[in-house]
Amino acid sequence: MNRYLRFITRRERITTSLWILSIVSSLLFFTALYPTLISTNEEALALARTMQNPAMVAMMGPIYGLDSISQAIVMSQETLLWYLIAIAVMNIFLVNRHTRTDEELGRVELLLARPIASKTPTIAPILFALIVNTVISILSIIGLLIVDLEGTTFSGAFTFALTIGNTGFFFAALTLLLAQLFTTSTGVLTASLSFLGVSYIIRAFGDLQESSLTLFSPFGLALKVRAFYTNDLWPIPILLLQAVVLIALALLFNHVRDHGAGIVPQRASRIHAPKSLLTPLGFAWRLSRSVTIAWGSALFILGLSYGSVIGELETFVQSNKLMRTIILQGGPDTLTDGYVALIFALMSMVAGIPVMLSALRIRKEELRGRSELIFARPTDRIGVYLPFLFIAFIESILMTLLLALGLVLGSNNALALGEMVRHGLVYLPAIWLLGGIATFLVGVLPSLTSIVWILFASFFTISYVQQITPVPSWLSALNPFELIPRVPIEPFKAKPLVALTIMAALLIAGGLYRFEKRDLA
Repeated sequence: MNRYLRFITRRERITTSLWILSIVSSLLFFTALYPTLISTNEEALALARTMQNPAMVAMMGPIYGLDSISQAIVMSQETLLWYLIAIAVMNIFLVNRHTRTDEELGRVELLLARPIASKTPTIAPILFALIVNTVISILSIIGLLIVDLEGTTFSGAFTFALTIGNTGFFFAALTLLLAQLFTTSTGVLTASLSFLGVSYIIRAFGDLQESSLTLFSPFGLALKVRAFYTNDLWPIPILLLQAVVLIALALLFNHVRDHGAGIVPQRASRIHAPKSLLTPLGFAWRLSRSVTIAWGSALFILGLSYGSVIGELETFVQSNKLMRTIILQGGPDTLTDGYVALIFALMSMVAGIPVMLSALRIRKEELRGRSELIFARPTDRIGVYLPFLFIAFIESILMTLLLALGLVLGSNNALALGEMVRHGLVYLPAIWLLGGIATFLVGVLPSLTSIVWILFASFFTISYVQQITPVPSWLSALNPFELIPRVPIEPFKAKPLVALTIMAALLIAGGLYRFEKRDLA
């Protein structure tokens, strides 16, 4: 077991380390900003009361501690749910990588050929996840105590950090169970992320109705701790007990199922492939459709959430120093326009994620050895890759439209759909540039395709931080999304859009040229 854990640690030394660094550093960064955003308890109380409107409760959870408000309580109310979601996603991908994905690729079979216990490939990933979540909790406690935000206590920091780690471990256990039920890594990811989304929705409805329905969601249960206020620890052992039950079921199912199979029987395959799969475009769509559907749904729901704030925007901004500073950049008469510009500036980057995933999909097929089966025949490589890029192009437009539609419906048609679509489409050249970078790396530097995610994280961080505090102009200029005019609060300018489109086209052309010439992995 120890050797297997060391093996996982070596494989995860970069990916998991980046996850830990991102979660902990962002927590400390935003915590350290609160003294400049909320200078007095009166401002904190006004902000907390503003957050009591249904839209904000649905987004961030119930409000508490109005009788003894502090900066720490406000920070917990505004950030805890988002860190719960982030660590849940981390654990889902982590456990799936070392269970169903490894089994699907035949790696577990090679390991089981050595003298190790048959349960080791199942137990080791969940033990590693436990260690990772514990490390995040400990580092978060230490960091929160060092920052020492007003209202911070050891019990509050302990409760806040332990809730994050415990929720992450719950989703690790859930993914371990789903890895025994489904036969493909895609199926496990789809089921895990769907459970995450349903849990968020159940929590939102439960909090809005102030009913016990929220207790059926791990997020709703976790938010009952009321960190930095009452510091109720009773939800933590419940989450831990649920995780233990899920792990026990996973081990039971692992014992009774065949290697490579799942408890849920696979759907009977067709005798003949459908005609759509006989074309490169149909093949590309079959591999990309789950990503398109998942991210499209997520952006539509985000649009609904952000659009629902429009009706309460005036009240919200009056008592929120941070949002007042961010939104009112164009003057006191541009409140709604400033809010819309802010949403598109940040969410357009999120819309670029499925575009990058589609552009990188051919590399994933190459690494798993499946592309050899295609290119062993007299097939044009560019002809196979182009459909993936076409789907990425369609996704860039579709994601923008769904976000705009969600904003309009969430605002009860207070916003005009045509205007929202025009504001969102302005960011397409920057999204295309992300796809161009991914394509260029696939063709020229295939072993370094992860660079595109580092660049994406850098762009998002620059844009997010710039909303709160000024950043150097040279650093802002490196972010293509900051070159886009922020309509409607800024005048439209075609030059940066044309320049970014040309850069994206050149990167795509260079990537395709090298992809056709280079050797396969």
